[in-house]
Amino acid sequence: MSWKTEYPRVLLKRDNITILDEGWTLNGTKINMPYPPQSELSGYGQKVKNHLSYEVAFEVLEWDENEDIVLHFGAVDQVADVYVNQIFVGHHEGGYLPFSFHIAKALKPNYNILQVDVTDTLNRKYPYGKQSRSPHGMWYTQVSGIWQSVWLERVPRKAIKALYISTTMTTLTLDVDTTSATYDVLIKDTDNQPVWQKEGIDSTVAFTVDFCEEGLDMKLWDTEHPYLYNLELFTKTDHVYSYFGLREIKVLENNQIALNNQPVFLHGILDQGYFPEGIFLPKDPGEYEKDVLRMKELGFNMIRKHVKVEPEQFYYACDKHG
Repeated sequence: MSWKTEYPRVLLKRDNITILDEGWTLNGTKINMPYPPQSELSGYGQKVKNHLSYEVAFEVLEWDENEDIVLHFGAVDQVADVYVNQIFVGHHEGGYLPFSFHIAKALKPNYNILQVDVTDTLNRKYPYGKQSRSPHGMWYTQVSGIWQSVWLERVPRKAIKALYISTTMTTLTLDVDTTSATYDVLIKDTDNQPVWQKEGIDSTVAFTVDFCEEGLDMKLWDTEHPYLYNLELFTKTDHVYSYFGLREIKVLENNQIALNNQPVFLHGILDQGYFPEGIFLPKDPGEYEKDVLRMKELGFNMIRKHVKVEPEQFYYACDKHG
């Protein structure tokens, strides 16, 4: 696995993306991305100040009037101003959440320059966890600037903008944000074989399918058998991929937490999400899966994160391995 090849947004995939993790400079010095400049893996080796100016050249082949190009950032700490070909395309504040901008109007055929100007003063206006300019004891090395993948996505003008999934033991509810009036759904099992499908679903309201009413014996997700189904959504112009597990969590009358109506003892740890060489990131996303498996081998079935929001590959590893 590599940050340069793994799809950053696991819950809403498309076929056409370009990950921009090659050829970056920071304040005029080469940097390995997407690692934060304070980390060994970044190869930056310079003193990191409050203001950081990133730059990278990239190419975009021709696109038609029915398409748009979206520029995605996994996370930038703390405040970012983004320019494409010296044209301002957007501003973002906060160091942990993903954000994106539509940039087609700023693009030129083929050769383009992306510039990201970042300010990180450890401003307490924004969550920053245990970062410190003088790490000691429980206080960790500061992380500044871009620390997750930057990527381009070619999307139709009438795209599926967002997908919200909720489940019970027998139902799947989809809330789809799209300008298309209807969409189609295809569910597949882990072997990618079709299980259920429906066409012409009204996109203006949430849709729920009850698999018992459909006569289907669906497999549940639990910590010992974390079964995941593949999900595909179609409109006339768009096609996206996602996944889900059928599970239900609630509190019983005796205040016990239940998973699929069975009491479950939550045996968990506080996961700070720090790594020796990459600080906020492991060397590659495959390390998340290895880390989750190590924790499960030790008998844990729950992970509590401290402030930090991880890349989606981490949460997928949790779903995949229970």
